[in-house]
Amino acid sequence: MPFDVMDFVDRVEKKSPGLSRHLGVTYLNWFSPFNKHLKAKLLEWNNTKTRFRIQCHRGVRNHLGGIHAGAIFTLGETCAGFVLIKNFSLKKFRPIMSDVNVKYEKQARGTTFGTAEIKKAEVARINKELKSSKPSFVWLKTKIENDKNELIATVNTKWQLKPWDKIKIKK
Repeated sequence: MPFDVMDFVDRVEKKSPGLSRHLGVTYLNWFSPFNKHLKAKLLEWNNTKTRFRIQCHRGVRNHLGGIHAGAIFTLGETCAGFVLIKNFSLKKFRPIMSDVNVKYEKQARGTTFGTAEIKKAEVARINKELKSSKPSFVWLKTKIENDKNELIATVNTKWQLKPWDKIKIKK
């Protein structure tokens, strides 16, 4: 049986939630290097909610001195993806974003938070669909807020989950 890094992270969480969150972000940066530029800190990660924090630093800054719209989008996608992989093992399922819309409300400056949530009933629905060997689709909403709890943006992402053995890869 191949090593399942997310299973390992889940086992570490029982003894050290802080270390588990750190390992989760480290794995994300290795698995999806594009996310590394965010320098995101994973604050909360459970089966129903994921919360990340980013700072306004040179790697995410735009020409106005705030956080670039692309970084806000990436934060939203990351939060949603993390809540999915908490519920659906990357060893068994491939999550891939298939659609997105972002509504920007105001400029992000300073500390910014992204929070994505999924209801248990939605997880149950997806599991039922996946057991029938069909892909499952789910929309997830990530709220992006500043440290004053003001809404910066809403990132809505549509994800397809599919068992790896049902993936057709052209060679």
